[in-house]
Amino acid sequence: MNIKEEIKNFQKSRDLQKYTPLFSQKKNFDDLIDFILTSNEQKLVEYATWLCTHIVKDSSFLFKPYISTLIKKLHTETNESILRNLLKTVVDSKPSHLHDEDLLNLTLNLFDNPNHKVALHVYCIRSFIPIIKRNPELLNEIFSLIELKTIQTTPSLTASSKFFKKKLQTLNSCNTG
Repeated sequence: MNIKEEIKNFQKSRDLQKYTPLFSQKKNFDDLIDFILTSNEQKLVEYATWLCTHIVKDSSFLFKPYISTLIKKLHTETNESILRNLLKTVVDSKPSHLHDEDLLNLTLNLFDNPNHKVALHVYCIRSFIPIIKRNPELLNEIFSLIELKTIQTTPSLTASSKFFKKKLQTLNSCNTG
């Protein structure tokens, strides 16, 4: 299979029902990850990472060997769509607590950058939840950061922040109650 041609076909068709199972096959999946990590064709990498956000729903185990590598890619990536898709994929693949510190630092940096788009900030907020579940001592600091960051911001970020702050409060009440 020519991975680049298949991603181009996916880009044209956006047929998730066809391409999610195709790229969930181990060999094709490995080639997809290799393409994401090595290609300079940003538009195709955007579609490849978007496909990953769907593959992870049913096949998160495929991502386990690649978590560290994908987190490294997140540290160097500048494309907003790729950042958002990879962050969602990494978080949805349920990385082990061993990745928490690196993932937390990365997410804090992305969240704190005012040049990033709202969609990426929303995914950052979402990614805090599993980290806090495993590290409840971080709850108050992250909660405060979200509150500070969302003062006088866009309506969509404010709405997302309220939703996730409620989740954080639920976690807090579970940890203290």
